[in-house]
Amino acid sequence: MGRTEDRVAAMRDKEPMSELERLQAEVREMKKRMSGQDVGEHEPLRGYVKRFNSAALDVPSATQEVLSSALSQGLQESDFFKSIAKRPAKNFDDLLASAEKYVNLEQAQKGKKDKSREKEEGQGRGAACRI
Repeated sequence: MGRTEDRVAAMRDKEPMSELERLQAEVREMKKRMSGQDVGEHEPLRGYVKRFNSAALDVPSATQEVLSSALSQGLQESDFFKSIAKRPAKNFDDLLASAEKYVNLEQAQKGKKDKSREKEEGQGRGAACRI
């Protein structure tokens, strides 16, 4: 058993926990694992999901419900956050599938911005060469 499981088991031994209390304890543990890592102010969703999945591997006893709750609570305000706030995912797999769509959207938007920036820079250089 890992350290996380030992802590959760120790809490269970002290006094009977309701299912809600157990889930809350596991979500807090996931948050602790995530908070130990640097978080950028505008961290891309891809990076957050990657860090989350890495931290989730350290908590093998976490249920899909705990994983969904922990992932959702750690999100920055974004289109993805608003989407799942309006229409929560049925389970963790659906949440990850939805996150993947928004990761693809972020990448497409970034690619479009990069192309626009390159085009603007190219036009600026061309004008300078003509003079």
